[in-house]
Amino acid sequence: MAFKGVQDDELMAEINIVPLTDVMLVLLIIFMVATPLMMVESMSVKLPEAASGAVVEDSKPLTIRVSEAGEITINGDVVTRDLLLTRLGNELKIFSSDKAVIIEGDNKADYGLIIEVLDTAKRAGAVRLSVATTKAKGGS
Repeated sequence: MAFKGVQDDELMAEINIVPLTDVMLVLLIIFMVATPLMMVESMSVKLPEAASGAVVEDSKPLTIRVSEAGEITINGDVVTRDLLLTRLGNELKIFSSDKAVIIEGDNKADYGLIIEVLDTAKRAGAVRLSVATTKAKGGS
């Protein structure tokens, strides 16, 4: 009696996708866990202290940082002085000119550079400008 079935010389033409799906899910989980770890601030800034101040009420303000070395970043992206006006103008057009702009200047940064950044933000159309500080130890 001859059985009808797969002969030895025929190739199997099906692809088993279960192992592929398992690998893709594991990779997805690895990226989901690793992504928040990579979102570290690009530049450390030691803010000056002030006894008085107010908290800016904005869900996601536009943050400009000026480091001690004179490096400028907008929301973590490094920007040169030449492109600062253009980049700020673009950012304010995307969000709105009423967007809060916070300048975080390092305690030892060049005062002239911080004033230049303030002036550039104003020329780019920023309306709500703030300078970030930390609370003074003896302040109320």
